[in-house]
Formats: sequence, C-alpha cells, structure tokens
Amino acid sequence: MSHVVRRLDWGVIDLDTVAGRIFFQQTWFYDWQVVSPVSPWTLAEKQAFHHALDRQVWGHWSMRFQFVPHGATDFARRFVHGIPINLDIKWVTRPGSFTVNVVKRPGPVDHSIRPWVNFTTKVIQLSKWDTSSYTAVNAASASSPKPFQPLPHEFGHALGTANDDEYAAGHANLGDTNSIMNIGSQVRARHLESIRGELNAMMPGVTFTVAGPHHGHGHGHGHSHGIGHGAAHAHH
Repeated sequence: MSHVVRRLDWGVIDLDTVAGRIFFQQTWFYDWQVVSPVSPWTLAEKQAFHHALDRQVWGHWSMRFQFVPHGATDFARRFVHGIPINLDIKWVTRPGSFTVNVVKRPGPVDHSIRPWVNFTTKVIQLSKWDTSSYTAVNAASASSPKPFQPLPHEFGHALGTANDDEYAAGHANLGDTNSIMNIGSQVRARHLESIRGELNAMMPGVTFTVAGPHHGHGHGHGHSHGIGHGAAHAHH
C-alpha cells in the first residue's frame, strides 16, 4: 500500500510511502454572514476570501519542515533525510472538519474584532477583513516584526489544542516574536506536534521527529478548493 491515511475529526493525513510525501487537508464549511446594512456575499467575494486564505495558509505552513522516520524498517531507511509536508484547506458545501463563520461588516477595516478558533466544538469565527495584515502587539509590548496575517495564525489553532496563543502574558514562548503563534510569521516544529503524534500511530515500528525549518517561500499550488481570547478552548 503506497498511501497510509489517517482520518481525524480535525483533518486527514495522507502519507505517501513510495514518493515520500505527507499531505494534510482540512475541510472548511463556511457560513457566510453579514452585518446590516452591507449587501450579501457575492460568489466572487466568497471565492476571493477562500483563495486568499488558501494561499496564505499554504505559503506559511507548507514545505517548511521534514518529518524524519526512525525505526528498523525499509521505509525509515529510504527516507532518512525526511519527508516534506504540505497543508491545505478545502472549501466544502456540507459539514466538514470545521464550521467557519465569516462575517462581512460595514465600515473601514477594524482588526480589533478578532478571529478565534474553538477546537473542541470545531467552530472558527472570521471576518472578511482577516485576509489583510496589520501590526500586532503581544503581552510584552513587542510589535510584530513584519505585518501580521491572522488567517495562518488561526489555522495553527485548528491543528490542535497544543498550539496556544504565544503572545499571551506568561507564555513560555512570549519572547519568540517571529513565531506564527505569537505575532510573527514563522512556523516552529512545536506547532506540528499534533500531526507528529498522529504520524507516530500510522506505521508500526516507525516514529517521527521534525527537522527544519526552511523559511523560504512555500510552494505554490493550483487548486481551489488576531489576537485575543474567547470561550474555553477558543484561541485567537
């Protein structure tokens, strides 16, 4: 079998054991909401939002790390230098991994209305404005090294409860301002820990470590498919 697949309530991991590739995909079911008096979402607006989200998530998260297999197996020996991972979001028209409320509001862009993820209920709250970047500030009063993009940050919360808001007071990684789960844009190995844990259960006799990162540009793809606290297990 060339593909080993693990289906989770928060996404699907597809490990190609022949080509040496890992593909992780979440399915997002959108609820397109409006605040009066704005007009309803047009199809073009919906497509533009999803395409921006898809590009930003792919560009920040994909092809950054290698998962290195260990064990006395032919598979582990063949891929001793590691296996890259691509991460993707697919827009679906029936309930998927997450229900995603996207609100279109009147007035100028306002990033004080912050997005959040409730990993327990699999609900994500976003705004049409979240495709744009801004300067974020963490609890140590540090400003984001470059314009902060909220959508890739929120995607990190959708990868497991271990990915807390690192910009919060008292967090062990508060000083890592370049981290995507803080106020930066860089993925860390710790942010892929939930996926690593699942991979470790997928192949008998094989465990994985994470090597990297590579902070060049993520590989493009041709398919279409902020910060603060909310309810329990909701991250911003």
